[in-house]
Amino acid sequence: MSSKVEDSNKELFGLLFIVIVLLCINKVEAATNSSSTPSGWGQRIHCYITNWLPDNVFPLKLHIWSSEDDLGYHYLNPNQSFYWTFKVNVGASTSFRGEFWWAEKDASFVTYDGHVNEHCYKTAVCNWVTQPDGFYIAMRRDPRDDDLKWLNGWRTPTAASDRTN
Repeated sequence: MSSKVEDSNKELFGLLFIVIVLLCINKVEAATNSSSTPSGWGQRIHCYITNWLPDNVFPLKLHIWSSEDDLGYHYLNPNQSFYWTFKVNVGASTSFRGEFWWAEKDASFVTYDGHVNEHCYKTAVCNWVTQPDGFYIAMRRDPRDDDLKWLNGWRTPTAASDRTN
């Protein structure tokens, strides 16, 4: 009889242990998905590149990549967006870069890393809005003008007459 009681106690203890482990995993997962985590670790981030450039013959060309993913080249007409999402890796070292071309201008900069996350961790949305004077970041999918914060400018090529041979 004591053998049956011991086996029953072991099963009960094993079941209790599994329940506690599952509760802990759930608690950790909830904490890491919280948008109030400045480190970003485990957080799902939603990134956009939104073209607010004037309507002319030149679309915005962009290329986004990380050390693990190349998201390819894309062309955006005015008021179009490119979207991608990811979870910030352990150590919060996730980093995406972007190259951009429009008319005679170009730019290259980090579109997401720990520094950029400081601007978007509260909503988990990083929206890069392109304008003629540069790149603004907003924490909303559909930002208003007062949501925008200027972070990067365009490079312009050296005029042919200014070049030395």
